[in-house]
Amino acid sequence: MVNGKLFNFDKTADENGAAVFTSTFSEINSYKVEVTAVDEAGNEMTTVIPFEIVEKTALVKFYENKPLFAGSLIGLFGLMGIGIAVLVRRKKPGAVEK
Repeated sequence: MVNGKLFNFDKTADENGAAVFTSTFSEINSYKVEVTAVDEAGNEMTTVIPFEIVEKTALVKFYENKPLFAGSLIGLFGLMGIGIAVLVRRKKPGAVEK
């Protein structure tokens, strides 16, 4: 159950043959997944898994946009190089007058 409603998960098996149930949650929301397992003897165990999907921050969106992020770093390093070159040229001693 997800948030109190029955939900169909995709069922697969892992390399050991254990059942694996998967689904994709994409809506920004709080979720509570309730999992009930029953063994061959009829013993029942229920586990509740709460989690939340939150909106990405502007910084995360900026980082995930690889061309923009890489271009920004190249531009930043270029400006730093120009700044260092200007400072080095200013500090060079000029001709001394007599």
